[in-house]
Amino acid sequence: MNAASYLLACCWGIVILLCWIGWGGALNRLLFPTENVDWAQRGAWGLAFSAVFGGILNLAHGIRPFIILTFIALGVCWWAAGTATRGLEPWKEIFRRALVVARTRRLAFGGSLVLFGLFLARYLASVSGAGETIVNHFSVADDYVAYLAFPAKMLQTGSLGADPFSGRRMMSALGGQSFLDTLVVSALPLQRLHVIDAGLGLLLILGLVWGLCREKRVPWGWCLAILSFVLFVEQPTINITSTCTGVALFLSLSRTLAWPSLSEARFFARAFIVALTAAALCSLKSSFLGTCAVVLACSYICLWAGQRFKREAVLEAAAVVILTAAFLLPWMISSYQSSGTLLYPLLGKGYQQAVYGNAIPPWGGFSLREKAGWLPHVVESPRFFSLVVLTALYWAARRKEIKGREAALSIAMGAIFGRIAMTFSTGFFWSSRMSFPFEMAAILVLITEVASDPSESGARSGAESGPREGWRVLGPVVAGCAIFFLLGAGWRGSLGMYADCARSVRAGIAGASFVPPADITEYRALEATVPKGEVILERLNEPFLLDFRRNRIFLMDNAGASPPPGLPYYQGSERLASYLASVGVRYIALSRFALPGGLHNNPALWAVASPWVSDDWRRMNDFEQNVKELARTKKVLYDDGNIFALDLQTSSR
Repeated sequence: MNAASYLLACCWGIVILLCWIGWGGALNRLLFPTENVDWAQRGAWGLAFSAVFGGILNLAHGIRPFIILTFIALGVCWWAAGTATRGLEPWKEIFRRALVVARTRRLAFGGSLVLFGLFLARYLASVSGAGETIVNHFSVADDYVAYLAFPAKMLQTGSLGADPFSGRRMMSALGGQSFLDTLVVSALPLQRLHVIDAGLGLLLILGLVWGLCREKRVPWGWCLAILSFVLFVEQPTINITSTCTGVALFLSLSRTLAWPSLSEARFFARAFIVALTAAALCSLKSSFLGTCAVVLACSYICLWAGQRFKREAVLEAAAVVILTAAFLLPWMISSYQSSGTLLYPLLGKGYQQAVYGNAIPPWGGFSLREKAGWLPHVVESPRFFSLVVLTALYWAARRKEIKGREAALSIAMGAIFGRIAMTFSTGFFWSSRMSFPFEMAAILVLITEVASDPSESGARSGAESGPREGWRVLGPVVAGCAIFFLLGAGWRGSLGMYADCARSVRAGIAGASFVPPADITEYRALEATVPKGEVILERLNEPFLLDFRRNRIFLMDNAGASPPPGLPYYQGSERLASYLASVGVRYIALSRFALPGGLHNNPALWAVASPWVSDDWRRMNDFEQNVKELARTKKVLYDDGNIFALDLQTSSR
């Protein structure tokens, strides 16, 4: 890789964005022919459509490079057609407004240029994939063993396929984010994958917040302050799963529910666009499911309570539930074929190791009293504390008035519920990271609401009522305090992030790679020793380097899943070999040494980790030790001192 390929990757990210805007524009044209939404909302709708459409392609084994590139090309064509239909007037108007701001509001214009520079730094760093912070690094404990392999496997085999030994395949997400990653991998190397979430996801957040500020008539200065908050707030992200894309879709869902034209649209159009966005959220990450359900439930309860014709609100809510389930069904069927559950854990626990009685479930290991003891720590969290205070003040300013779908109140209640639910199910530390997307989206919506002009908000025909007139002075003060409080809580992390962005951009231009070429040769040599078409159970440091077309690869990213009757932990190597033979696994590949971050190989950390994590690490260590013991009794097909492969049905003698 060199500077030219780096520039190409930057341009390809923009092509994907135009594809999303194009498909979102097509939905806008078909569902709401008399109304136009802004580019960011069209982009979010296009992202949601892509995630849902990916489920159909995955079930049909149709995820191939040619089909993905065709999908992108059609989206770009839709964008070009929509742009041609609107003509040059929108662009001329933007240019005229920019000139007016540059002449009359020089400080605001200068601030806009600074914000653009900050975003550009984040975007260029996300393309690099050669840094050490949230925007451009890969987690050796998560991405290397699973999330990089998923899109690679999709493009090589046509679908995610069966991975009965993969805990992340079953518990983390249905597959929507992995399909979005194929939009990058279809034309670029895996190293560029951060462009989807950390790059384009961030751009959509900025666009959606800007559109929300314009809808709420937020003063120009406060618009810049809120956008600055988005760019500087610290993100607790450690892998390439959905973070910014999750924030963007939660913002899009809130804006869709609050859209005045939604209530005037056709019944099917209303239910379709809400269900599409909700289904996409649930497909991106399983932790979004509960929050999304609460947001929709609160919104339709408010609609039912404030509407004269209550039957229509009930029918629309039922239609949204049915359509959401229909959109998710292809992903759910694929999950059932792979892991024995349509939707973990609500519709079955599938092949989760705890089902067999020899492991702790992810939410286990603590008593209810111990979990209740975490709640004070949750309240002390800067994000959750700000969310609760903003929600209470917003509700007080509204004087408990219910009108319309109450999008702002609904997403706030969903985020509060989601954070508490995440805390009880995953623990305090993990809940902070996993709750960031919906907490951040709710905070942005509430800050925008309280910073809006009450007189302008109330004057907009058909819009939901905002804060009362007495909120004119207090509202911006509350918004400003929330922004400064949250920025101060993570200021050092934000500064470090931008310092690393500069290093990452330099590394990207220089052509730095995160995988040495020798590793690719090594993995190809190992796989060549296994007969073509045979099943390989792998526990390698870099499984994304394998050729998924040559052999059927089962990923074992942790010790959380296995097909019935379950992996026999702590029962010796021969019992393990017998079990694997019973489920059709003859060949196994393992890395002798864990990469930095392979925490399961460090017994000193087992005692300080949570019970479920510690139990998982112990079982994974037991599995690896048994495989290494089998290397002395079974035929070794390949061993270079770093990785090795075994034939479990042939003795070493």
